Amino acid sequence: MRILSISIITLFFPLYTLRMNSKETKEINASSFYSIKDVAIDGSEVDFTRFKGEVSLIVNTACTCGLAKEGFETIRKLQEEFKDLNVLLFPSAFSKIINQEKNTPKEILQEIKKANITVGGRVVVFNKRVIDSSKGIFDWLTRNYEKTGWLNIKAIKWNFTMFVVDRTGTKVVRHDPLAAKYPEVKKTIEKFYTTELPNSSK
Repeated sequence: MRILSISIITLFFPLYTLRMNSKETKEINASSFYSIKDVAIDGSEVDFTRFKGEVSLIVNTACTCGLAKEGFETIRKLQEEFKDLNVLLFPSAFSKIINQEKNTPKEILQEIKKANITVGGRVVVFNKRVIDSSKGIFDWLTRNYEKTGWLNIKAIKWNFTMFVVDRTGTKVVRHDPLAAKYPEVKKTIEKFYTTELPNSSK
């Protein structure tokens, strides 16, 4: 019973201790997906206007997490299936206490490449950070995803949460880790590929 209690505390405590290092990313109160700016793993700035008119997949990754093998395999399959899909990977520690991500950019990129994910072009890897659902891109995503059911927790629950943003940058579907299976995420992406773009979106 004591072990079970400790496990429950370990799992849920980080939901209340989420923080982000301001040196690792640009803190922006984003009004839209395309107003977001962030920092890539090589230190360059990424302006999200470059993703306009395209479907984007956003994932908080952690290379040593137990979900990494399946999570990266899902990402790889989606990358191969949808050649013009933007894949935005955010290497993350879940909290300041729980860190299942490699420490250096070189180590992170090596692990991603080991998973046969081709980095570059439409696949962008961002700076490592402590995941935070109240700032930057993850604030915008967790505020704007389509809510279903009665239990909709805003905070990121764990590593490999997958968000799909449609071609207009206005609709977001969230797949939490245990539900982020290839068939389900693929179905969402296929649905968003049929979204009609207003003439002003390009």
